[in-house]
Amino acid sequence: EAPSIKTTATINGKKEASVNDSGDLIIQDKVCYTNLEVGRKYTAYASLADADGKTVADVIASGAAVNFTPASKNGCVTVELKINKDKIKTSTNLTVYEQVKLDGTIIARHEEKGNKDQTVTITVPGTPTPTPSSTMKVNAVRSTETGVLGNNIPLSTSLLSSGIALA
Repeated sequence: EAPSIKTTATINGKKEASVNDSGDLIIQDKVCYTNLEVGRKYTAYASLADADGKTVADVIASGAAVNFTPASKNGCVTVELKINKDKIKTSTNLTVYEQVKLDGTIIARHEEKGNKDQTVTITVPGTPTPTPSSTMKVNAVRSTETGVLGNNIPLSTSLLSSGIALA
């Protein structure tokens, strides 16, 4: 069975925070995986997207990746992203997109625009607070050969995904 991931993002332990909160704004992205090989070194990556699904790298001050070696085939790791408060000018929803790589190859990803479990809200006083949406789409990819499928996902001998069929 191909590896897969499920994720939950919070900001300072909640789903919403304000740029006026004291201290740093830290997104904690809990990445739970299934079917990884025990003892292999993996890297979990996190990136942020706005409500339109566009990547917004400039708001990340630090973090965004963690190396881990699973002791069992199923488990969880947390990726932390420190937010640069100065880059947030209006209240916004940020959705965390995740990838798990083995030897530089994406083996699982969770990138759902507006998914409520992956989305946190950062408010700026005096601007309207956005409403999170709820959609769901999970892709898992196992790559052993060269090739490209959509969004630069390496194509290989096996692909597991909801709603995609290979001819």
